[in-house]
Amino acid sequence: MSFYEHLFSTAFATVAGFVFSLLLFALQFHWSRKAIKNTLIKNLDFELQYNEKLIRDFIKDLNDSLADINNEKRNTYINIDYEKIAFFFAQQFYREGIISEFFETKGMDLWNEFYITIRVGNDIHIKQQITDWRENKIHKAEAYDSVKYEIKILEHALETLGWVRNRISGKINN
Repeated sequence: MSFYEHLFSTAFATVAGFVFSLLLFALQFHWSRKAIKNTLIKNLDFELQYNEKLIRDFIKDLNDSLADINNEKRNTYINIDYEKIAFFFAQQFYREGIISEFFETKGMDLWNEFYITIRVGNDIHIKQQITDWRENKIHKAEAYDSVKYEIKILEHALETLGWVRNRISGKINN
């Protein structure tokens, strides 16, 4: 084997090895990214299911309070706490840039509306309304209307969560 044949074969093998290692790295990165994305989507779906259950429980508690207000049972108390609503995977969904694969502008509006509506502190108003009614600081109609409005907000939040879950459910790879 001549010097040039040896040089060419060595250079070719080196370049081929380098290109092959780049290809393997790219494939590994792609598979890793896809696995992370699928895990994030599954976790987001779990988080949304958890939030749906909480909101259903909140609606049940509000309906019970509504019945108590309607029947003048002043010993009613409500324990809804929007701090329990989970946002971790939803925020990660944003940060990773995956959200644009699932939602157009209208979808983003619904998504953002949900997380603005069900925000820590928004539950304080309804609890205060019930407390004020219980202590005869406000009229029955005002307390009743406030509770009905909060139920309406939570029912809309449930619809939004259902819509979001439908959008992501087709992309979950088990």
